[in-house]
Amino acid sequence: MFNTFSKDYEVCNCKKVTINEIIPIYLGIFPNTPPTRYLMTYLTGQSEDAEAFKNGAAFTTSLNISADTQIFWADFLAHELFHYWNGARVRTEERWEGNWFKEGFTDYYANIALRNRDVLSEAWLIRRMENIFGNYLYFNFSSAFNGLTIVEAGKNKGRNRFGVYDAGWVLAFALDNEIYNRTNGVKSLDVVMTALYTRYQETGQRLDLETLLEIASTSTGLALTPFFDEYLKSRTPLPLVDIMKTFGWTSYSNNYANEYYLTVDPNADEGAMARWNYLTQQRFPKKR
Repeated sequence: MFNTFSKDYEVCNCKKVTINEIIPIYLGIFPNTPPTRYLMTYLTGQSEDAEAFKNGAAFTTSLNISADTQIFWADFLAHELFHYWNGARVRTEERWEGNWFKEGFTDYYANIALRNRDVLSEAWLIRRMENIFGNYLYFNFSSAFNGLTIVEAGKNKGRNRFGVYDAGWVLAFALDNEIYNRTNGVKSLDVVMTALYTRYQETGQRLDLETLLEIASTSTGLALTPFFDEYLKSRTPLPLVDIMKTFGWTSYSNNYANEYYLTVDPNADEGAMARWNYLTQQRFPKKR
């Protein structure tokens, strides 16, 4: 059994699924995870911060634990727990260009897992996506980042946060969509994460960038080099407007002001809405 320390905050009538129901999702992505204990410590402090380690994670927050702040603390928990695999078992080079993968992909999975288990409402997910998309586009268009690509931004995740957490989230979302479309729904980003874990778990080896990109192609059976060359290694912006349209959403953005807004497309067909419902509600069935 994968054991965790957690507490149910009944005073706020919050859902009790934050940990208990996302663990099976993660175990489905990372099969053959051995039995272990993982301690998660949540503290009240003056700052918002979290850190994951090999056998545990620690959090500090100045916010009260309540339903109103659930988008913060639930994401904290889901994000740092995912690092048990993506970060602690699939270990990367110490100061490599892939922090967009370690942090951004982790946050993407945390968010869609929480939405699939109805911990985050659709309204919360959309608001989060609007913020992330806006930050990504600002990173991509602003001269403040000195023409950095996502790869180059990954070398300093503190200074280049928009090019690491936000750009990594967007890249994971777009890559997930790319794999799904090109395999007619047979495969997803999950197969890449599973392949990485299968190869690197407990080996002591560290993942480098080119191996990551190679495994993404070999595990899916797709030639993904052009995708990475265009959207990872250059400053070509991902076509978010077109992507979101295929999910039944209309986009409005202001790149230089890092603003991005989504509204339901009144002309969306049933297929588009079905794809959105699959991603946000049926991607991770209760029984895998």
